[in-house]
Amino acid sequence: TPVAALRRGAYTETIIDGKTGILCDSVDEIIKRWPELEHIDPATCRAHVEAHFTDEHMARGMEQVIGQVLAGAR
Repeated sequence: TPVAALRRGAYTETIIDGKTGILCDSVDEIIKRWPELEHIDPATCRAHVEAHFTDEHMARGMEQVIGQVLAGAR
């Protein structure tokens, strides 16, 4: 499902502006850009999630981060 969010935190890492949702700097901008959501394909959103946010993908990412933290602690 296409989403609208403020450009903060993890939203900037998970939403592709104009492709899987809209990222805005204010609530007023969300209201102005809301009609754009109609033109975002839900299948594109689903494919993005399946490619980047499966359990396996997330676990691999966590392993990389933990490895980097441990390497830095040595």
